Amino acid sequence: MKKSPILEVLAEDKHSIIKILQENWRFMVLISIGIFILFLNAFRGDFVSDDYATILNNPQVSSWSSMAGNVTPVVFTNFMIAAVFGVAPIFYHAFSIFFYIVICWVLLVFLNFIISKNLARVAIFMFAFMPLHVEAVSWISGKPYLFLAFFITISFLGFVKYLEDNKWEYLLVSGLSFFLAVLTDPPRPFSLFFVIFLYLVIVNKKIYWQKVGKLVPIVLVVFLAAVFAKLPLMMQRIGIAVIIVVKVFSITHFSNILPVSQNIYS
Repeated sequence: MKKSPILEVLAEDKHSIIKILQENWRFMVLISIGIFILFLNAFRGDFVSDDYATILNNPQVSSWSSMAGNVTPVVFTNFMIAAVFGVAPIFYHAFSIFFYIVICWVLLVFLNFIISKNLARVAIFMFAFMPLHVEAVSWISGKPYLFLAFFITISFLGFVKYLEDNKWEYLLVSGLSFFLAVLTDPPRPFSLFFVIFLYLVIVNKKIYWQKVGKLVPIVLVVFLAAVFAKLPLMMQRIGIAVIIVVKVFSITHFSNILPVSQNIYS
């Protein structure tokens, strides 16, 4: 019985990133050109909504002091663009568009780790031109979504390459990328643990489980360090979520008993 394309790719002992890029670079150049043309109109976009507070009306955006106590990839990028090119929206849009192209290249490598080359090409074509991504790419303040996609994917690739090659350099890249993802946005990067677990379950190689077992203490340290680095913000978001739930419950509860109270006093 013939194996599915997914199982065939996952069964490989090692995946070569260089080989994947060599086999797909022409296809990705066409995809990159298509992305550039698709988002060409974004270069004419101005600062909107959150852009004013973080960039345009931020007098410290081009100063090192802008990162005091809040060093994140987004803040650092905003600072670098302002310091080198000035506070002009076209340069921020250019960064987002070219960064999105880089992310698509990285995602192609990721997809070739789990599915066949042809399926990966179809998937990346659909991903690259999905209208839903216009917010992350065209909106200057949508950069956190781009950074999350980049760091989480790099972290996964680094971890899988560590399992395959047993080189600590890959594990270091994976841990650092995860930490940068947490600095970008605390809650979402923790989905990486589920993705890795799912990958291990599907591949189901005993040696991989053994390696992961030895890494549990290190993973816990990285996990706790990431949590404490952004604990105040995470608590703030949890508090906001609790308030929203309480308000929704209160509205629902009182709307149910209101007709009864009206009948009593009518």
